[in-house]
Amino acid sequence: MSLVKASVPWDWGTRQKHMVLHFPVSEYRDRIAKVRREMEERGLTHLIAYSNFADPADVRWLSGFNTSHGDSFVVIAPDREPALVTNWIMHDEPMHSEIWTSWMEDTRACPPFSNSLIDEVAAAAKADGDPRPGRIGLSGQRVMPARILTPLLQACGLESFANGDAVTAAARRIKSPLEIEMVRRASRAAGAGIGAALAALEPGVTEQAATSIAHGTMFAAGAEQLAFESSFSSGGARAGMKHCTPSWKPFEAGDAVFIDMGAIVHGYYSDVSRCAAVGEPSPELRRLLAAGEVLFEELVKLAKPGRSFADLHEDAIRIARDLGYEKYYMPGGFGHGVGCMLFERPSLRYRETTDILEVGMTFAFEPMFVQYGVGTAVVEDTMLVTEKGIEPLSGLPTKVYAG
Repeated sequence: MSLVKASVPWDWGTRQKHMVLHFPVSEYRDRIAKVRREMEERGLTHLIAYSNFADPADVRWLSGFNTSHGDSFVVIAPDREPALVTNWIMHDEPMHSEIWTSWMEDTRACPPFSNSLIDEVAAAAKADGDPRPGRIGLSGQRVMPARILTPLLQACGLESFANGDAVTAAARRIKSPLEIEMVRRASRAAGAGIGAALAALEPGVTEQAATSIAHGTMFAAGAEQLAFESSFSSGGARAGMKHCTPSWKPFEAGDAVFIDMGAIVHGYYSDVSRCAAVGEPSPELRRLLAAGEVLFEELVKLAKPGRSFADLHEDAIRIARDLGYEKYYMPGGFGHGVGCMLFERPSLRYRETTDILEVGMTFAFEPMFVQYGVGTAVVEDTMLVTEKGIEPLSGLPTKVYAG
């Protein structure tokens, strides 16, 4: 075995005394059960879920443990408890590294940034005595480095792993009531931040200053992290450039403004955008902003459980045409699923999506017009699919310029 030799006790009894869980154990067990059902449908006997800083979602969703750095795995095998294996251990001390956020009794801490955890992962997969267990699925292969993948295959006696990402993506697609509450909180925090930024749109104020006001408001409203680097663009040559890093450019009267921000609460993401003007917009900009608001509002009315996202795309093109803005409509910016990551199921991509709206889905919805030299017109909100339709979660108004 290759576990750390720690000075501070981190046995199960000690961890339980300090345990902090963002969800009850029953919630995590429900998630394991959902994964097992998806595994059975795909003929998998084992699932190895991998996470690192680039994609912490699966391990955090299954175990509660957040992989800030290093490498972490959850191993799900037949007829026994799942195991967490990680080398994200600071100072060789698991108790310095929030190991007590894992609800799994079988939690194995390996030396920091070492590959010795591969032996532990393989051992967890083989604990039932089978030296080469059935079909093993692997999720997280997209972000798994070759230095781990190749020896892990060798340790498991395999030439390749089955697609485990399909298992976890399907299991995470529909959110539980507790998950929905976290997405709602993350959305409200982002909405509060953008609302504060909008209130700061005065001539002479800089994009950086407005962004700092927004960030402070977001964290005061409950955000734990930013979901992504905030975007802030305004007026002049950057009008209609959409995603831009906030600059020290001061606002000028009449500037078009685009703001895109998101928050994370207990591992759940939000993504919210609003567009505005500094003071009174030009007639051309006002028409563009109003068209963006109408596009969003009309699509929300049409989005019902059972409808396909592909159909909504066609609706968007028709509405854009009716508004006279078809040439400024951007089908590649329609939206994306959000949850434990910024981009997950459902898929809203125009040409690839086969997903339909289902109750309990959460996604960022951002049908947009972009007119270079004039500005961007997009109302983006994190949406929840309910039995009646889709609900914006940020708490921000979605209609300002459309009358």
